[in-house]
Amino acid sequence: MKPTSLFLTAMLASAGLAQMGAGMKEKANDTLFDRLGGIHKIAAFVADAEEMEANDEMLMKNPRFKALFNPASRPALRFLVTESIAAETGGMQNKQTPSLPQVQAWLALSQEESNRAWMHRMKAMDRAGVPKSAQMELRSWLEKATKMAKPMAPQTMEKFAKKDSLYARLGGVGAISAVVEEFVKQLAADPIVTGNERVVAALASGRVTAEGISVLLIEQLAEAAGGPFKYTGRSMLASHQGLMISEKEWDATAAILKRVLDDFKVPAKEQGEIFAVIASTKGDIVGR
Repeated sequence: MKPTSLFLTAMLASAGLAQMGAGMKEKANDTLFDRLGGIHKIAAFVADAEEMEANDEMLMKNPRFKALFNPASRPALRFLVTESIAAETGGMQNKQTPSLPQVQAWLALSQEESNRAWMHRMKAMDRAGVPKSAQMELRSWLEKATKMAKPMAPQTMEKFAKKDSLYARLGGVGAISAVVEEFVKQLAADPIVTGNERVVAALASGRVTAEGISVLLIEQLAEAAGGPFKYTGRSMLASHQGLMISEKEWDATAAILKRVLDDFKVPAKEQGEIFAVIASTKGDIVGR
């Protein structure tokens, strides 16, 4: 496992969201990924659209579409869709098999169903502040790519991970996504963590989103645990610079993580491996 690239290292103080570029490395060229707003906005509108689609009675009548929205798999669905959009539009995420266009082709939505889904997606992008031009560019790309794609049923990338890896023992991207989303939710409600005014200011700036934080943390844990993803955010030192994370905040965050891991029944051995890696990053986070 890589001691410099682990999920919960970025967790402190609402997950090292501080800087403008937190969770996004700078790129010289303007890409659709950039025009969509980067990983934070992409993750936000994917989650928003997914919620609307899950509550759309017409779409849920399609058995294949409904199968994607199994409650237990929805955190992973949000993560994988975000990763696929990012990778295909110029982000540094790993490209997936199957890709989003391949899954869309497998869904074989009718024109009415497709229009309905895009109604929700465009509304979600509007609420995330994505420019209309970028929205239309994404829709045009995905619709064309779907027509050309080989239909493939959705699946996770577990087959690419070693069976004895921590990633596999944790339960792969499905379990990791569920744990991370709950962890971020509890962080945002913790009075000690949110008592840091610098962290609150970073969140209020609109440059980062809870959904984007979750995606980046899933990337970190999955990569560090031996899974087929890679962390695309900034270093722990860079992302925590100026936040002045205290020992109290560090301890509070660790306690939240412990509680979440226990709730998800993560075995003691695997918890020990996670916390061992976290401890090695403390110097880059606390007091910076």
